[in-house]
Amino acid sequence: WPVAFGVAIGLLLIAVLPFLRSRDDLSFWQFNRTVWQGVGIALAAGLLLAGGVSIGMKGLDQLFGIDLSRPYYRDVWTFVFYLVVPLHALSFVPKNTHFPAQDCRMPGPLSAIVNGIMAPLALAYMLILYAYFIKIGFSGELPNGVLAHLVTGFGGFGMVTYLVGWPLREAGGGPLRLFYKIFLPAMAVPVALQAVAIYQRVDAFGLTENRVANIVATLWFALVLAARLFGRLRLKAIP
Repeated sequence: WPVAFGVAIGLLLIAVLPFLRSRDDLSFWQFNRTVWQGVGIALAAGLLLAGGVSIGMKGLDQLFGIDLSRPYYRDVWTFVFYLVVPLHALSFVPKNTHFPAQDCRMPGPLSAIVNGIMAPLALAYMLILYAYFIKIGFSGELPNGVLAHLVTGFGGFGMVTYLVGWPLREAGGGPLRLFYKIFLPAMAVPVALQAVAIYQRVDAFGLTENRVANIVATLWFALVLAARLFGRLRLKAIP
């Protein structure tokens, strides 16, 4: 987990640091689309490489009786995913941080995923969450240990959708355009209820790792929402 956390922090720094003084949201989006697309390709290549080597090692064992114990397989996967994959991913980082608007176009397959899957799912999750809030209103009590995870999951998925679909916020399909109009304002109620729920749990039972993570998520959602309400939300501020 420490290594995975460090890699995630490193990727976020690569995504944001070149744009600390820039207000160009489209260039930020294009830069990060290229970076994260490279991360996906590097991960797929790593799976292919490590898996292929492991199958070859297994074949040597089966055909020639060469006993390759489990630590050798672990070493292969560790080497590939802690060295080869990060270096491969870094090779996709663009040298420039400014892109003309005509170059900031979403690839067709990604557009289909955003329009046909991510936006409808985010809206469906929003309806489910608000239906749950209505149930809470009728029952008069917050559920134990459930609400924070629901809000964090919905909010996290919504933030990813907001980032990925940015170039299509006005030209995308109906569900995606609706999502951009209502998602952040609609986060106000979940964030408020999540804060109350976490406070009650911490006050009664103290802090745990999961509760700390949910507190961080609540603060993140609240800050993004506040920036949106005051008209100062830049795309780079979300990650």
